[in-house]
Formats: sequence, C-alpha cells, structure tokens
Amino acid sequence: MLTVKKEPDGRSCFSLDGRDDTRALGENIAAVLRPGMTLLMKGELGAGKTTLVRELCRALGWKRTCSPSFALVNEYARARISVAHADLYRLEHVDGRDLGFDEYLDDGWVLIVEWPERLARDDFEDVWHCEMSAAGEKRRFRVAAAGETARNALAQLEKACS
Repeated sequence: MLTVKKEPDGRSCFSLDGRDDTRALGENIAAVLRPGMTLLMKGELGAGKTTLVRELCRALGWKRTCSPSFALVNEYARARISVAHADLYRLEHVDGRDLGFDEYLDDGWVLIVEWPERLARDDFEDVWHCEMSAAGEKRRFRVAAAGETARNALAQLEKACS
C-alpha cells in the first residue's frame, strides 16, 4: 500500500509495495506536475527510477515509453504536459545547457533527469530532488522540493497519497 510520511530532515518519503503502488505514485505525480518543473532522480541501477517515469508518462497520455539510456533525452510532447526525460548514466560530466535543458524549461516542459549527479550544475528554479531505493519488491521514493511551484506540487502529492 502506498504510504507517505515526513522524515526528520523535511523530505517526504513514499513507501511502495509493488508495481501497483508505483503506478499509483506515477499517476499522482502526473496530476500535480506543473510546466517548468524539474525532477532530479537519484538512485542505484534497478531502484525503479525509469519505471516510475514510465508510469508518470502513461498517466499523461503516453502509451509507450522507453529508457533514454542511449538517446540521452526522450521527448514526450503533445500530452497534458510535455516531458523531456534524460538519462545521464553513460556520461561522466555534462552541462545540461548542452542538452537543451534550459530551452525545455523555458518552453514549459517538465524535465526529468536520471543520474543528476553527473550534471555540472543543478540550480533549477522549481525542482524536486528525488531519490529512489529498492529492497526486493519494496521501493522508497524520497523527495525534497525547492521553489514555490515545486513545493506546492509536493504538498498536493502528499495530500493525494495520505
């Protein structure tokens, strides 16, 4: 069962007990996303980052998504909100401006970045700093928000999952 609690450091922690919870969290995130937001997704290989993004995109109207590991950035436009999904796993160090991150945000897209620790800078205005971890079928999605829009969206997500 999908549950949420506040951690002592102020982050919100969502506990997921399987694929149905991951789907529900993706749907709830899709409902609260706002144009111009960035989600920085940290976590080990297999933690569920790409699966959560797939469920989020499905909730926005995309039937088929795939990991951008080889393309670096996949675009999902013409949905309720356009999404640019980047996977920086294969890179050691990159400036997001070289991949067009600023343009996506300026144009009202949501930017989702897996492996954001490889970014030269991560000073986005409205951002969720997310971390996923896994233990068997159970997952944890921890998030802290910066920027008014991102904080409001996180508060809406907490309410929807309570």
